[in-house]
Amino acid sequence: MIKSELFKALEKTRLVLGDKKDLQYSRCGRTDKGVSSVGQVVALLLRSKLKEPGCNTSEEFVDKRPEEEELDYVRILNGALPNDIRVMGWCPAPDNFSASDELWFMRIKGSAFLWHQVRCMVAVLFLIGQGLESPDVVDALLDVKKTPRKPQYKMAPEIPLVLRSCKFEGLNFMCSSGTTFLVSKRVNDLRG
Repeated sequence: MIKSELFKALEKTRLVLGDKKDLQYSRCGRTDKGVSSVGQVVALLLRSKLKEPGCNTSEEFVDKRPEEEELDYVRILNGALPNDIRVMGWCPAPDNFSASDELWFMRIKGSAFLWHQVRCMVAVLFLIGQGLESPDVVDALLDVKKTPRKPQYKMAPEIPLVLRSCKFEGLNFMCSSGTTFLVSKRVNDLRG
């Protein structure tokens, strides 16, 4: 749903033109159904106000072009997105950047995740925290000789899980404080 709404907004605002195959779209932070996210990252080629090519990393943008203003992607997209989907920030990235191949999670790091992997890992950690499993079980599960097959634990429920953020080395997102405030207010309003 989020991807389709994002592409509708990108097309409506004319930030993307032409064939979707040429956008070099990638993403990280995809979650299982029912798992919430406040930190997904999408990478793609967008229309730009920059007049010269080559300004394609956060450092180059900040260091070499402080006087040149880029399009206000956050404001433009949030004006076209449904209220429950918000863009928080943006940053230029290297030409070969892929959001799905270069991701770091805040506490769980990896280059990709298997289907339900995080929920399975969280389930084991919950059992350890409840004293129903020993902390040594983690080493045993990571040893493929001791555990050659998928362990038979019940997955953690999706409801309390929230993807908070995805980080990328060398990229500095330019975030809108106004958008951050509005999203925080919306979350607090939903809590009641």
